[in-house]
Amino acid sequence: MTWLSEDLAECRVPSITTQPQSQAVITWEPATLSVVADGNAPFTYQWYSGFNGDTSSPIPGAKLKRYTTPGLSPGTHNYWVRATNMCGIADSNTAAITAGVAVPVITSIRSQKSTPGSFANIFGSNFSTKRRNNTIFIGGVAVTKDLWAVSSRRLRFIIPDMPPGMTYVYVTVKGVSSNTKKFEVK
Repeated sequence: MTWLSEDLAECRVPSITTQPQSQAVITWEPATLSVVADGNAPFTYQWYSGFNGDTSSPIPGAKLKRYTTPGLSPGTHNYWVRATNMCGIADSNTAAITAGVAVPVITSIRSQKSTPGSFANIFGSNFSTKRRNNTIFIGGVAVTKDLWAVSSRRLRFIIPDMPPGMTYVYVTVKGVSSNTKKFEVK
């Protein structure tokens, strides 16, 4: 047996062991997809728009096992990846990313001091990870400047200057309003 035939005897074509996952995102937010391949390393990757096996729409520069889309317009967007090694290729399943309007939901508001100028956190879901897409309304006052989008489940803000007492808080994400929650300013 020659060295070439010995190398080929152990050559394993790639197989996709972890598929990219379908998911839902808020309109104009990105999605992150990833894949895990098995076989003889090293692997090269190429992500595509469209359905599994259709190589007519390769995504320029998307050549890693992880791909983050740009912000997605409303609708369903399909992606898949091809993993290649010296022995062959493997195509992933198609992952469907659905971008749509998600209604933000506030589950709780927490602050250590609850006084104007102190920090407060809003916990919930479907907040934008981009600060400029969120607006917090506390007692009718819009908070956009002193606001941080910690994650899609948490917003942090500075309580604006306002009189003490019970008030209501709600969030808008790109114009879509959440439920309201009571909040006491001290």
